[in-house]
Amino acid sequence: MLTEIGREFVGLEDGASSLRTWGSNAVPGLLQTDAYCAEMTRLTRAVEIVPPGKVERRTRTRQRRLFADPPLAYSAVIDEAVLRRRFGAADEGLMREQLRHLLKLGDRPNITIHVLLLEQSHPINFWHFVLLGFPSMPVLGPVSGDIVYSEDYPMAEVVEDEERVYRYSVIFDLLKEAALDEEASRDCIASLAGL
Repeated sequence: MLTEIGREFVGLEDGASSLRTWGSNAVPGLLQTDAYCAEMTRLTRAVEIVPPGKVERRTRTRQRRLFADPPLAYSAVIDEAVLRRRFGAADEGLMREQLRHLLKLGDRPNITIHVLLLEQSHPINFWHFVLLGFPSMPVLGPVSGDIVYSEDYPMAEVVEDEERVYRYSVIFDLLKEAALDEEASRDCIASLAGL
């Protein structure tokens, strides 16, 4: 079951025109395969009981935004450790499938994926967060300023304060600048996938 803040985030995500996310501990939700998502959900069952079918429907509904017209502009920086980490009973096959899925998504013009290598000096120590940007309306201008969703289970928060959101934006830019470019990131993911 989604928390109130989780439901708020999903609603905001649905109205966003762009997302920028830092994946420090797991593959970001919109980039997860069904099997990876199911494994992540299985691991949280001890604290949050959600039927598998509901998780799958929720995930697929959210992921449709990546293929909508116009598609969501999506940029992710993912820590290399995330691409190497196995959760619970996750085996090599599950992770290989997840890595190949990332390669396919990275081929889409609206999705960019950057890998921050373990050997690379990390510019900042920060947990997972998502920056949401919103479209402008003719005459009215922007629907909303940027918003940040951050989580460190069991805590999550939606940040609208302009100064705090700006700080997250600067942090994302630092992480992206330290990460590999798209082509080198693709090569890294392909290598980890055994391709």
